[in-house]
Amino acid sequence: MITKQIIMKSRKIVSITFIIVLVLLIVTGIFISTLFKTRLREIFKMNEVRESEGYYLSEFEFKLVGQAYYLENTEGVYYPLS
Repeated sequence: MITKQIIMKSRKIVSITFIIVLVLLIVTGIFISTLFKTRLREIFKMNEVRESEGYYLSEFEFKLVGQAYYLENTEGVYYPLS
């Protein structure tokens, strides 16, 4: 009788822990995807500004300028774009 209660408690603890970890992973995924989409929009806006000024950036230069921008504006936190 006591072992059955212990097994039920441990199953409940494992289930609750699994649900909490799952929710945290989902929230983290949503946060990272939103952050990435925001960065892409900003980089494309930067490219449009440069093109309107008469500059043309190749794909490599475009990525390089975008990464340099984020290194300067994210307090040294580096998130690669590719």
